[in-house]
Amino acid sequence: MSNLGEQAFIRSRYFAEGSLYANVVHTSTLKSGSFADTYTLSATNFAACTSKSPGCGKMIYQYACSFIAQMNGNEDLAGDVQPASVAENACKDTSLFQLLHLQDSLKIGKFTIQSLQDTSEEPTVPEQIETLLKSVSEDGLSSQQIVDILEKLFPELDPECGTHIRYYSSKERSRAIASMVSVIWLINGRHDEFTRQGPGQAVIFNIDQSKWKLLL
Repeated sequence: MSNLGEQAFIRSRYFAEGSLYANVVHTSTLKSGSFADTYTLSATNFAACTSKSPGCGKMIYQYACSFIAQMNGNEDLAGDVQPASVAENACKDTSLFQLLHLQDSLKIGKFTIQSLQDTSEEPTVPEQIETLLKSVSEDGLSSQQIVDILEKLFPELDPECGTHIRYYSSKERSRAIASMVSVIWLINGRHDEFTRQGPGQAVIFNIDQSKWKLLL
């Protein structure tokens, strides 16, 4: 029984699945109209079941993010009972499902990787990276200029046809770029880049230099 009225369930159903992944407010009460078996699973016990499997934890995290996003995006799905399509869509959003049901356009035979070097006289990738680091130190390249160069050096970071974009993992691409730029900042002692509020804005707080040395 809920604020939407009474509803009868004859077959097996899951109720309040969202409470496994987030704090939710229950909007209904479950009553038994006949003899039935019920099983409960708390979020704590659920987490304990998966704690020893990082791969399983990753899949559940992706599933949970999609499940909760669907609940937040539709008032009709925010209650204790969701249609099976919500779980099905959440499954499809996991990387495991996408690997098991790989689209034809994402198969390796469909990829075209451009050569990093047009001639043997061009510098190798390690040499280009070394040149980049020197340029950052000597010429004071901006963060955006560094990103533009990294996208050219590493094909997987290409904003249009890189593997991250092709596999719909733009967040992974952003994290990879952020990690590489952060390392370059640390190597060149550009610690103020970490504490800026935004491009072109003043430093909002300072951190003692001894703290930065702990990262190197």
